[in-house]
Amino acid sequence: MRKNFQVLIKPASSLCNMNCKYCFYDDVSNNRNIKSYGIMPQDTSYKIIDRALEVCTNGEIGFSFQGGEPTLAKLDFFENFIEYALKVKTSKIKYTYTIQINGLLIDEQWCRFFKSNDFLVGVSLDGIKETHDELRKDNNKKGTFNRIMNNIKLLKKHKVPYNILTVVTKYNARRPQSLWNMYEKNGYDYVQLIPCLSPLNMPYSDDLYALEDKAYAEFLKTFYDIWLDKYNQGKYISVRMFDNLIKMCAGYPAEQCGMMGFCQAQFIIESDGSVYPCDFYVLDKYCGGTVQESSFETIFKSDGFKTFMTDNSDKNPMCETCEVKSFCNGGCKRYRYFYFQKEGYCPQKDFLIHAIPSMKQLAASLR
Repeated sequence: MRKNFQVLIKPASSLCNMNCKYCFYDDVSNNRNIKSYGIMPQDTSYKIIDRALEVCTNGEIGFSFQGGEPTLAKLDFFENFIEYALKVKTSKIKYTYTIQINGLLIDEQWCRFFKSNDFLVGVSLDGIKETHDELRKDNNKKGTFNRIMNNIKLLKKHKVPYNILTVVTKYNARRPQSLWNMYEKNGYDYVQLIPCLSPLNMPYSDDLYALEDKAYAEFLKTFYDIWLDKYNQGKYISVRMFDNLIKMCAGYPAEQCGMMGFCQAQFIIESDGSVYPCDFYVLDKYCGGTVQESSFETIFKSDGFKTFMTDNSDKNPMCETCEVKSFCNGGCKRYRYFYFQKEGYCPQKDFLIHAIPSMKQLAASLR
């Protein structure tokens, strides 16, 4: 039995009301026999809850929702999910709810639902209007920045806890100060930065928005220096990567997946009930079964999960002698093509050598 159990649910599969140029899940789903499984049947969502309660009878169960765009499953889906989860819940179980959205469909009704059910909401926003509207258009090829900004204001109005997820591309990597100014001006106190991924089958594609390794390192160094200067002035913004690294400097394990140098099996559930070990690899060969037919423990032991866990991708020889290896451990295997595309250079190492000394000092001061 587990004391803490997490699942990530895709109630709308790969369906989306936006057409973002760099969408990693659009790429992943294009590499499956079936691109989209449509909207999740409500019975399947109930089965996920039942299966989670089989492996965690005394502790915390985290239900996360992602896509595609999960709000396309409509509010009724989520209301029914919560109603059933509470119906079968025991006194020894605590639920947590998170959802990652593009923000287009948010209205007063959604906000009231999120608030009343203690959802943590992640909103995808590329920070700078020109960058966002170039890369994150709706299905009518119109920019979405202003609409999403207005809907974030609704979340604020209803006091819904939220964070901002920004994909770092070639465009916004050139403007770290502008990106910071935008966060600070709008009071965005919780931020995640993730590097743009190239397609699975074309890791070295040179798209107009594709992130360059040295540009990424320079972005991180500059953004971190801004963050540190503001922190020293008493103005703290939580940047997930920085928070995790400072925790590691203090001797604690990383919370963020991909910083430990090895893969841990997660439970990513597509809308047909099929289960996969990683959001970056929701591919047919890694499917561990379905919640309708198998328990999560059986799925964990499946051939699909074993294949994923043992296919850990070669690390760069640089890692063996790297002085900051313990803070990266070779990185997430989905990013390794990016970290090591230039012989003798790693953007992660470049950034860490720059930041770790001051992070260690900061960690020591917080003890």
